[in-house]
Amino acid sequence: MLRGTNCMQDKTFTIFPGNKLYEISMEMESFTWGEELTVASRSKRPWYHPVIASYVNRTISGNEQKTWHTYIKEKYDHFDHGCSLGSGIGFEEEKLIKLNLFDKLDLYELSETAMNKFKNRVLSQDDLKTQFNTTITDLNFISLPENQYDFILCNTILHHVINLEHVLNEVNKALKPNGILVINDYCGEDRFFWTEEKRSFLNATISLMNSKYGTILNPVVKHPNAVVSAVTPFEAIRSSKIIPLVKTLFNETTIMQRQLFSALFPIFGCRNFSDWDAPATTLIFQHFVLLDQVISATQLLKPCHFFGIFEKSNLCLKDISPWDEQRIKDEFLPFIEYYKEYGKKMNLKTPEEKGHQSKK
Repeated sequence: MLRGTNCMQDKTFTIFPGNKLYEISMEMESFTWGEELTVASRSKRPWYHPVIASYVNRTISGNEQKTWHTYIKEKYDHFDHGCSLGSGIGFEEEKLIKLNLFDKLDLYELSETAMNKFKNRVLSQDDLKTQFNTTITDLNFISLPENQYDFILCNTILHHVINLEHVLNEVNKALKPNGILVINDYCGEDRFFWTEEKRSFLNATISLMNSKYGTILNPVVKHPNAVVSAVTPFEAIRSSKIIPLVKTLFNETTIMQRQLFSALFPIFGCRNFSDWDAPATTLIFQHFVLLDQVISATQLLKPCHFFGIFEKSNLCLKDISPWDEQRIKDEFLPFIEYYKEYGKKMNLKTPEEKGHQSKK
């Protein structure tokens, strides 16, 4: 880390452009978040359940009825020029737009399909007051304009980023002197490989609940989301580094930090929670919200969710260790075996096929 240094004079990445395994995995990532994500599917994720949403609101804003979006609106009122990185279908961005938070908003997104869903849903609204600019790009190699934005949002996107140091440096560069960065993201174990300590603690709790109410939760396993991760190769790829890097860069300019979901997030893979009206769903969430409050307050277990507000820093993240070819293979080759299942639908080619075509 350096102070008062132009970070862009020496671009150093964890992964560099042009790697075939990276490119093919990025195609899978783009497909998943473009073709398969909808507002309906996003809104039924467990953390939007009223019991959990109230807990999140209370933790961030101090009021279980006040979302972080409203908290930002009440605290800052208005921004001239905002930016959202990895906006996807614009699920959270739409809430900010409805609060008339921005004059202008720039959205950067990998998937053109996801961006078009946002445009079709939001830009046709009659009472829209915000001007938009959209850019399709790979955030891992993004270059943002200097001193451009007084608001930047990273909502559940950093845990899909490999070049975290680069992206955070770019965000800091792009902030105006009085601008703010809002981070709302998963920050737990890489690839959801829960620690033995966390699994043992939570499974003891689950065992007690099952003995009292019948089997309502399956145990927490080390890697619960293999199928999900199979089609999103960047899922939680360096998530455990988010908090340390953010604290290093923005330690002196932190306005707010909240850490939670130490107990809650791992159990999301222990049951199908799609039926929000099921008594077991409410019971489980109420129980684990209380547990999560205690664990988060005492920092007994590593948190899985991070919310923070930060101002522009005069620091710079350096000392970045690039991945070698073996590390890249370890991260991405396991996903190639799923190509037979998803390949036709996604029109993807294996690295071997791409390499063969390039030689012709």
